[in-house]
Amino acid sequence: MEYPKYIEVDGQRLELDTDYRTALKCFEVIEDPDIDDVERSLAVIYLLLNDIPKVDLNKVMELLLKYLSCGKAKDEAAGTQKDMDLKADENYIIASFASDYKIDLSSVESMHWWHFITLLDGLSGDCVLNRVREIRTCDLKDYKGKARERMAKAKTQLALPVKMTAEDQKALDKFDALFLSSENRLDDGDTLLDGGE
Repeated sequence: MEYPKYIEVDGQRLELDTDYRTALKCFEVIEDPDIDDVERSLAVIYLLLNDIPKVDLNKVMELLLKYLSCGKAKDEAAGTQKDMDLKADENYIIASFASDYKIDLSSVESMHWWHFITLLDGLSGDCVLNRVREIRTCDLKDYKGKARERMAKAKTQLALPVKMTAEDQKALDKFDALFLSSENRLDDGDTLLDGGE
């Protein structure tokens, strides 16, 4: 299969940085709640094109998002439970590529993003990543007694990290600032007591 190496906008051919690690950096930027939409778009464009071209950037961004989704429509994945995070599951992905394909991702100089995703999608059901994904999506109603307890514990241990929205983070920061402000701190001689003391 021929993977895309460039996008074309307004008659200009713009070469892509196709390495999977670059795409992973793009997703980190896209999911970062501290980056506004304009900065996010410019960062993704710069990462994938190593430049900010003098063409319609909305068209560029549309094509780059299509590239990052491996040519799939946005709503193809809608409605499915998220069972994997490329960053959080990095170690499981590395181990799975090593066991299934004998590929050491740390020594691979370059791998096209679409090829990486094709291999990721083709991992066996026995690899560590897919076993973790299976635990994350299992229905606890299918288990009884001790097996249910073990599976519930495994689901908790292997749960994906909760990503806060920018609003959630601001609220948490506001709470922390209020809680840790000098007016609300205990003096050095003060102690907190349990119960009725």
